[in-house]
Amino acid sequence: MKEYPMPPNCGLKMHQPVMKYYTDGRYPTVDGEYPQDTDLNMESYPEVKSKPIGVWKSSRSTINTPEDAAVIARDNIGSDAQETLASIVTDKSGKILAINQHSIGGPDRSQVYPAILSGQILNTPGARNAWIVHNHPSGDAKVSSEDTAFSDNLSRLLEQSGIEANPIIAVTPQIYSAPGMTDKPMPIKEKATHTFDVQGRKFEQHQEGLVSITNPYELYDFGEKNLPGGGIILVNTQNSPVATIEVSDYSKLRPGYLDVLKEAERRNASGFMVYDKNKNLSSRDIDNLLAFENSSRLGFVAVYDKTGDRTDEMLNRKTALGGKTDFYSIKEQEGGKANEGRRTVGENKDRGRGNVLPEVREKHAREVDTQRQISSENPSAPRPFRKACEKGQGLTHYPEGYDSPE
Repeated sequence: MKEYPMPPNCGLKMHQPVMKYYTDGRYPTVDGEYPQDTDLNMESYPEVKSKPIGVWKSSRSTINTPEDAAVIARDNIGSDAQETLASIVTDKSGKILAINQHSIGGPDRSQVYPAILSGQILNTPGARNAWIVHNHPSGDAKVSSEDTAFSDNLSRLLEQSGIEANPIIAVTPQIYSAPGMTDKPMPIKEKATHTFDVQGRKFEQHQEGLVSITNPYELYDFGEKNLPGGGIILVNTQNSPVATIEVSDYSKLRPGYLDVLKEAERRNASGFMVYDKNKNLSSRDIDNLLAFENSSRLGFVAVYDKTGDRTDEMLNRKTALGGKTDFYSIKEQEGGKANEGRRTVGENKDRGRGNVLPEVREKHAREVDTQRQISSENPSAPRPFRKACEKGQGLTHYPEGYDSPE
């Protein structure tokens, strides 16, 4: 598998799935038609590329101010009866590199998929600025609280990428606004003399014959074969793997997460699983991954670590974590806000043995539960033992034994 270069000390390594096509080497066509009389290998991974789906026209050719972006948006979507959201990507001089149509909604809102939106921006060569524009069919250009929250989240997602995410802009035919800015009147409309391609996401390679991961055993089997070093498995809407990413530290996702977003957009991923038989993920690791889920809207589907299936625990922590979207960087983990509430070495000594042991007991309890689950489905195990394991019996977890000083 091809490895993509990563930023230094990010702890992640990207792998592109091995693509399997026809045994005679021919590729399927983009529209899904297959060559006749071909011995078909029915496993292929998706690949998405941005391609022209239309044109925008405007009197302005570059974007260096919010007004420039607002005018271009007004000229093309200002009169639309449905809310349309797009990203306009420019280089450092303001030259427009791409206009990406993201979504077309209804009269009052449109859907936003942060992982797709940010991934498409990140996958634009030479990108230095991103302008998110949308229309308000109601005629009121004032940005909503949802607009502001999305804009702030996108800015955090593009941190450390070298691309500035400018505040989202809302337009009507006469007015435009942005977070922290009072409504401003639009300049008089001028003749459109510049034309730009509008990009849409299209399959360059359709997915075929991919197998879904539906339970911990299938996750374990896939991880053992394809991700022995542990990491993130990007999956599609059917929980079929479309890419694997090695991860060395789940509490330090930044800045390597940028390549996760890029690969998720390229592979049309909708979620991710974590498999790592080499580590016992801490609560902080799981919380950090959940915060990344909240920010990117890539669903955190399942987790399996050294102690076994942790998915139920992850789902319980998801409820407790709520909508937190701040996931941590190396710098924050070493000396920033992630250190709040953490004890020094000296303080840990003062905690005493009794306060450390619950962590050991919890780990052992998870191991026992995992073994019960495996034993209950093992046909070679005695039937009474299998039945006992199904009821949470059969194997003993003795937490009091960990309190002994011996």
